[in-house]
Amino acid sequence: MSRRQAMLWSTIFATIALLSWTGATSVRADSLVQMDPNDSAGRLDVKNLAHGHSRDRIRVRHVVSTREGWTKRAFSARGTLRLVFSVSGDNCAEAEVVVDVHRGEWRARWRSYDPLGCGQHDDNGGFGEFQGDLAIRKTSRRRVVIAIPRDLFGVRTDDYRWAVTTTWTCKDPCGDNAPNRGNGDRASILHDL
Repeated sequence: MSRRQAMLWSTIFATIALLSWTGATSVRADSLVQMDPNDSAGRLDVKNLAHGHSRDRIRVRHVVSTREGWTKRAFSARGTLRLVFSVSGDNCAEAEVVVDVHRGEWRARWRSYDPLGCGQHDDNGGFGEFQGDLAIRKTSRRRVVIAIPRDLFGVRTDDYRWAVTTTWTCKDPCGDNAPNRGNGDRASILHDL
């Protein structure tokens, strides 16, 4: 599968996640680590998700752990990783963080997503401009940590929901939406700020 096809599948998975989010169930806000079942093929099958705050409480930290390891080179050629966020309380994703490799280094960037809400895209296809690079570290072969400034969530936001969509180029499309219950039902994690 080509890189272009992988990006297409990533967009399809993200769209499915967005459309199915409206009937989503929530994981408890005080659950800092959420396990995800071993339910998909490919190196980016999510094992668990976690969130927390930086010591200075200026940033929120998101951790994505997968079942298998992956390198920058392999990810750059075969993988996609997106974190989607609902900050308005309506369970529709309004923002996303896109993780990629740029000039040999990990990069995570925030952008508005579906600004008209719940799948109603504007003339720009629903995507806003990227708003700079976020702090990102790959802490092991299977784990990436992304720190997002709280002000990107909006000044009136007390909480938000988030989830992850991954794809990996395989013989057949490989990808994961997390968290879920292993049967395709979509969920999201509620994080109190």
